[in-house]
Amino acid sequence: MTSGIDYSGWDHIYVSDDEDVTSPYVDTPSLFRMRHRVSTETCGSREVWSLKSG
Repeated sequence: MTSGIDYSGWDHIYVSDDEDVTSPYVDTPSLFRMRHRVSTETCGSREVWSLKSG
């Protein structure tokens, strides 16, 4: 059974890795840890607000 949707356009998508390129003056592992922490805190605060409003 097919869905009738042609996904072949997604077969050869170019994904840029520009985000992984940082300045030599930046401690890259620390930067990634900080980004992860901020993302985790943001998602956590959204869950708290959704529990309070719901």
